[in-house]
Formats: sequence, structure tokens, C-alpha cells
Amino acid sequence: MKRLHPFLILTGVIGTLANILAIASTLSGALPLARWHLSSGLMLAGTFVLLAYSLTIWSTLTWRWARARPGAATPASRHAALFLLNLLLGFPLLVLWAYLLISTLAPTTFPADERWMLALALSWIAAPFTAFAFVAIGEALGPLLEK
Repeated sequence: MKRLHPFLILTGVIGTLANILAIASTLSGALPLARWHLSSGLMLAGTFVLLAYSLTIWSTLTWRWARARPGAATPASRHAALFLLNLLLGFPLLVLWAYLLISTLAPTTFPADERWMLALALSWIAAPFTAFAFVAIGEALGPLLEK
């Protein structure tokens, strides 16, 4: 079994911790550290960067996975698999980020359940385009990770 690169594992752990912190602070209304308050715009920008970075790493890993499969029938079926794998991770992350965006821009306009539904609708629209973009990013960056 091949080992994952330690850098990929570290970035995955950091991305997970940042997302947990962002979600917990949004749901509870305050950060766990009582005297340390970030502006909502800074947290939104930081979570967007982490979202894009984690999806970039994911897309390169899916490219490597699809390339390593010996029975890849056609390039079209490989692209379909890459699209679905990128969509699989990208859609829930987009929903969470859209919820943070709506909560930052209009915190009192919509109740929480309507913000979740609006985030789901916006992500439903954006997810296919995001998945296609990350397939292309994986194909561009994937060869750079090969030794």
C-alpha cells in the first residue's frame, strides 16, 4: 500500500480543524476562545481559501486515483468518474461555505433554516461548474505530484 505524502495529511487535518472552528463559531455565536474574536469577513475569506485549497488537493488525489486504475476504459469514463468524485466532496463544502456567506451578509434577514435551504439551492447551482473546474485543476496539477 502506498503512503500518502505527509504534507497532504497535514493540510487535510488543518482544513478539517479550520472548518470545525468555523462551523462551531457560526452555530454558537462566539469562538471557543472567549477573548479572541475574528471579524466575520475574515473568517469567511479564510474558510474560502481553505475550501479552495482542500478541493485542489482532493482533485489531484482523484486524478492520481483515476490514472492508477488499470481498467480505465475510455477517457470519457475517466472524466465522468473524476467529475463525480469532485462533486462528492465539493457539494457539501459549498453548502457549508454558502451558509457562512449568507450568515455573514444577511444574518438577521433569514432564519437559520431558510439560510440552510438558500445555501443548498446556491450550491446546487454552483456545484457542477465547480466540479468541472476542479477536474481541470486536477489534470493540470496531478502530473506535478508524480515522482
